[in-house]
Amino acid sequence: MKLGFLGLGMMGMPIVENILAKGESELYFFARRAEVIQKTNALGGKQVKSLKELGKTCDIIFVFLETMASYQKWNME
Repeated sequence: MKLGFLGLGMMGMPIVENILAKGESELYFFARRAEVIQKTNALGGKQVKSLKELGKTCDIIFVFLETMASYQKWNME
């Protein structure tokens, strides 16, 4: 199963770490912060370049954003 993640902060990153440690799913993510991209790639995640690509690639997408305003900002791009 191809899993997608948006929001790799305090809540999303530990979940991603656990999923990748198990090695049972392909994990794709969209992020902007260099440190998040580097860490997630090193763990085995696969970066996508846009939210549209995340949606086309994944069977399920998990969104861990702090506020509705954060979601709306990401959703508009």
